[in-house]
Amino acid sequence: MAINVPAGMKNGLITNSLPNGNIEIALVSKGRGRGAFEAAPDAMGHLVQQVINITMFAHQRMGQELQSGVDHVSTWPTVAISSLALGPCEVPGHASLIIRFGESQIGIPLPHAALRSLGEAMIAASAR
Repeated sequence: MAINVPAGMKNGLITNSLPNGNIEIALVSKGRGRGAFEAAPDAMGHLVQQVINITMFAHQRMGQELQSGVDHVSTWPTVAISSLALGPCEVPGHASLIIRFGESQIGIPLPHAALRSLGEAMIAASAR
């Protein structure tokens, strides 16, 4: 399949929702399409998990400390979610924040000790 790289795009991903309901993802590197694949929407949670996990590993490998909290105005990429829930977690002493994006979902382990402050922050934000 030919990858049509938008003018000016140097590196990144091109995504497309296909008529059969699947997702197409193409890799762009140095302004050229380097390959593409098609997958079912419910497989995207695993892809997101792998990208986020390797990002954490690379950050730590460079010797950088992990950030705690947010100290600036929202400048990060955002995504629309279809639902949010709290559920069990395989990590002892944690609950999973489960985020669904259509058919795809990810679970983020949260320590039980952090749940109260997160809940209070969410309640405060909902009152604004």
